[in-house]
Amino acid sequence: MNDAQAHAAVFEWQEGSKRMSLVPSGRRAACEAVVDAVQIELRRRLGTSFTVGELAREYADAHMWFLPIAVEVAPRFPEAHDGAVTLDAAFARFMRRAMDASLW
Repeated sequence: MNDAQAHAAVFEWQEGSKRMSLVPSGRRAACEAVVDAVQIELRRRLGTSFTVGELAREYADAHMWFLPIAVEVAPRFPEAHDGAVTLDAAFARFMRRAMDASLW
């Protein structure tokens, strides 16, 4: 993954974080549960020591594992299955733990 792709991914995560802030309160708990589950999966996949570039590479393949997690965690809330909201918000939050997060 090159720098331009990583920057594009970071932009998508930031936008997802903004969309997450607009989720109505009645749906927020389900969306937050999915975000938490995605962060747990990211920790399992990347550990505690990773870079934004490594996180961006994981994002490129997240479509393969995200939806099953979202459906399992919030089966009655399809809006929590929207990767543009919950997946991207989870990556935005997880990015803060990256070794080089301050550079982004």
